Parts: sequence; structure tokens; C-alpha cells
Amino acid sequence: MLAKIFERIDKDGTGQLTLEDLVAGARTDAAFQSRLRVMDIDENDLQQLFQMIDSDGSGTIEAAEFIGPLSRWAHDSKTAPRFIKYNMLQTMHLQEDLIDLSADCFNELAARLDDLSRQLDLTERTAGPVSMTPTAEKVADLRRRVAESRDSRESRSVSNSETDSETTQDV
Repeated sequence: MLAKIFERIDKDGTGQLTLEDLVAGARTDAAFQSRLRVMDIDENDLQQLFQMIDSDGSGTIEAAEFIGPLSRWAHDSKTAPRFIKYNMLQTMHLQEDLIDLSADCFNELAARLDDLSRQLDLTERTAGPVSMTPTAEKVADLRRRVAESRDSRESRSVSNSETDSETTQDV
């Protein structure tokens, strides 16, 4: 039945569905609409459904990608948890990307601070000692926090990669 639905939705006969094809099929094909209702998937969920079943990330869904998950998912009551789990994994990956970007920025700032510190040391050697100003204290504190953040991120990264590999096996 899903193979026939796929063929009907695949209007151009390429053997691949785009997101637009999937949405159009959900709007026009009664059997597909019924299947989606059983799984409690509405039009607002179609983009996420598309991303979840586009297993190779090609931007199109082939018949096997369409039939496999939809046939399994229609016979259990785990559709909502699957969507939630998928969203959580996507959010975790985005968070990791943001953490990496933040760490890169902090590392760049730390390198700049080190350069300024070296310049300050040279100035002290040639012009005499410079008293620690509130700004210099803030710089020292920032260095300490960057180092702590780096250590914390590395320990979280190891922990998240273990959790991520366990979780993706379930999706």
C-alpha cells in the first residue's frame, strides 16, 4: 500500500520525493492522509517527518526511505516520542556547534589577551612596574574562566558523544 502511495505522490516519476511532493501528497492523497492521521502527523509535522525519513540527507526521499519507516511507525504508538527524540538530538547538535563556536571565540580572545600580557610585560620591563588595575584583574579572571570553560567543554564532549551514539541507534 505504501509503495502505491509513493507512486501516486511521485508525480514526475523520478522515484524520489521532495518535501514539496510530500506536502502535496498529504494534501491530495486520501490513503496518505489516513496513514498520517493514524500516526498523528499533521501538515505542520511534515518537514520534520521528511528530515527524519531522508536517512541519507540527500534532500529527497526514495521509495525505501518512505516505505520502511512509515510501515514500522504506523503499527506502534511511538510517533510522538520519535519526534521529540529527533528534536532533542537536533537541539543537542546545535548546542555542541554553539559551544564549539564559543570555545573558538574564547580561544581567540585568550590568544589576544596573552599577546597583550606580553606587551604589558615588555612595558613593565622598560618603564617600570605597572600596578594591577581593575581591567588587568578582569583580564586575569577572564583567562581563568576561559581555561575552566575549555576543561568543562572537553569533559562534556566526551560524555555527549557516548550518549549520542546510544540514542541514535534508537531513532
